Amino acid sequence: MARLHPARGLTALVAIFCLGACEAAKSANPTAPSVAGPIPGVAITAPRPLEPSAGTTLTFSSEPPVLLIENAGTSGVRTLFLQLEIGTDPSLSQLVHQADQIAPGGDGRTVYRLPAPLGAGFTYYWRTRASDGANTGPYSAVSDFNVVPPVVIDTPTPTEPSGNIS
Repeated sequence: MARLHPARGLTALVAIFCLGACEAAKSANPTAPSVAGPIPGVAITAPRPLEPSAGTTLTFSSEPPVLLIENAGTSGVRTLFLQLEIGTDPSLSQLVHQADQIAPGGDGRTVYRLPAPLGAGFTYYWRTRASDGANTGPYSAVSDFNVVPPVVIDTPTPTEPSGNIS
């Protein structure tokens, strides 16, 4: 029969006690970033895509587009962050950009600049939702916008009359 060394047995007992106490402390603070799980009864509303508004046409530029989102609300005590999806189809199964930790703006609206321009000649669909790390609200309605190539007008080349005319 194996015998447990008294000092090792005490260390194991302290470790087990700490695990139980640490879990109690972890869930006692609902605003902690390492929160154990959802808080029952917390409601998070859907944010709302504002700009570009549905059906808007944007001209391609080397500058990435800027999105404006109306922030979500919560009945909970935790800080919210926004999640964003942009895709090339209405069901957003073909994502071209996704962001998970967007800090909401302080004035009830969030400005989000994409990290890179979107390609011209496509319709893009986007939606957003809010989360507090454990509770997640519903997605917003899907909004769409078009990115078109810029119109380029070349310098005209005269074709007639040509030659020496007297």
